Amino acid sequence: AESTNELLGILSHFGEEFPKDACLAHVESEIKATQLMLKDVTKESILELPPLKDARKMNAMKLMGLLISQCNYCSPILVPLICCRLMKLSYEFGFCEETISG
Repeated sequence: AESTNELLGILSHFGEEFPKDACLAHVESEIKATQLMLKDVTKESILELPPLKDARKMNAMKLMGLLISQCNYCSPILVPLICCRLMKLSYEFGFCEETISG
C-alpha cells in the first residue's frame, strides 16, 4: 500500500490525480464518461491514433501501467479508474504501448 501511495504521489506531479478514497461511485462515473467519449471509437481507430509524443504523459502512462498490476492486490478499486485514464490520455494525446493496459 505504501508503494501505491508513492506512485500516486508521483503521478500527481505529472498532473494525473486519483481519489485517495475511491469508491464505486467514482468508478461508475469514470466508466460512464469514458464510454461516452469512446462510443464511436473502434479498436482499429485507436490503433490509428498518432503516437504519443508528450514525454510527461508517456511517463505518467508508464507509471499507471505499473500501478495497475500493483493495485490488483492492494487497491483493486483503482484499477478501472486507471484503465479509464489510460484510454482518455491515449485518445487525447496519442497511442503508446501502455494504451493496451487501458
